[in-house]
Amino acid sequence: MPLLISLLTTMTACGTIPFLIYFMLTRLFDSSICAALRYRILKLCLVFYLIPFPLFKHLILRLTSPNAPDNLPADGAPIYLDQTIVQDGNHFFIASIPDAHKALLAVWMILVSSLMIHQLYLYFRFRKQMNLTCTPYTKYHALMKELCSNLHISRKISILFSDSEASPYTCGFFRPVIVLTHAVPKSGIKIVLLHELHHIKSHDFFIRLLGMTAVLAHVYNPFIFLFWKELNNIQELNCDESLIKNLPPKTQNLYGHMLIDMTAIPIRSAQPAIYFFKNNKRFLNNRIIKIKTPIKNRRWLAPVFFCLMLIASSIPAAAYSPPTIHLKNWSTFHKELAQSDWISIAYKDTAGSDIPDIPIDEFAFQYTDAYLMLEDNAILADTQKYIMPDRIAKDCHHHYATGLEKRHSKCNGTSCIVSFYTVKYCKQCHTIVSNVLTNEVTCKPCRHEPASATF
Repeated sequence: MPLLISLLTTMTACGTIPFLIYFMLTRLFDSSICAALRYRILKLCLVFYLIPFPLFKHLILRLTSPNAPDNLPADGAPIYLDQTIVQDGNHFFIASIPDAHKALLAVWMILVSSLMIHQLYLYFRFRKQMNLTCTPYTKYHALMKELCSNLHISRKISILFSDSEASPYTCGFFRPVIVLTHAVPKSGIKIVLLHELHHIKSHDFFIRLLGMTAVLAHVYNPFIFLFWKELNNIQELNCDESLIKNLPPKTQNLYGHMLIDMTAIPIRSAQPAIYFFKNNKRFLNNRIIKIKTPIKNRRWLAPVFFCLMLIASSIPAAAYSPPTIHLKNWSTFHKELAQSDWISIAYKDTAGSDIPDIPIDEFAFQYTDAYLMLEDNAILADTQKYIMPDRIAKDCHHHYATGLEKRHSKCNGTSCIVSFYTVKYCKQCHTIVSNVLTNEVTCKPCRHEPASATF
């Protein structure tokens, strides 16, 4: 879970930092930045929100760095794999994930999936209602074919008519549909069709679906809702800008008057469609100003903005460095590693000495039958006396860490059992508050020569 949280927060930063820079600059230089450039920058921010570039950066750096194992601790010292990315050559996997973290991750995925399914349900219900209440509008098929040819749109697009006073709208990505209503005068049919075709050509409906996915994934980030609102508004401004640059002044005036005449039309904004008009007077005023005084595209601004956005996004991506360990040539142990909280490497003595072939820390069993290995690999003997939280808790502000406790016990005279416990202990007073048995190893014969088990 910490790995996922850190990745999500880093992706949030990668998308939010350039978006806030964009938001500030577009407010300061509103009359100098065209809608097309704004739309491209917002789509770049959307990519940063959705694609885990920080993780890709980290993995690529690990693959391109010298192919040598990380510095491993001393003989027998534990290597904690909890919430760690394990690398073996060109392969990566995540080690043991606690059950509590799996449950939280499952709840989060169920919540996000439920919201996405709900949005899909609303969309298909809307399409069904649209098909039942709307009729095919074959009168303008020839005009539609001509307009599609002029805009180089090859997809099949249907025209429907709704017997209502609602705003015309576009719905669908794979099979787009344009719905005309009584609110569109005959003189404005061509303009409305051009407007909706520009939405289709720009894949605005699909971009809006991706934007909704970003909102669901980063719902904890308040700036994602500002991004969502800005994305919807800029889609309309970009469509207006693309449309009016090829229209004569008289038709531009007609287009503006159509938008003003629709201010009294109620809009059901929750519906999954792109409406010709949004019932927002402040935004309408902005659209009319942009139609009346279009912004000239300054080509030099695009590379400047994109370089600035990339630099801003690369800062959190460069800082992302999840715990990763490189264990070379361990591919045969992937299954065991994926189910382990920690591992301990014992190096064999090849010099033929009489030193017992045991991890070096287990020589402590010559003096005690139980000890705790702290996170700095220091050994704390006689652990039983530290399991007293009631007495010590009053005098210490606990700061907990995870350690490894080993217990030694004799069995059948000549053999012994070493029990491994993952424990939670206080780094200041060493109070042990929990321990979980994770493994047991039987040695025949016993090679530890422990002291008496009596304390």
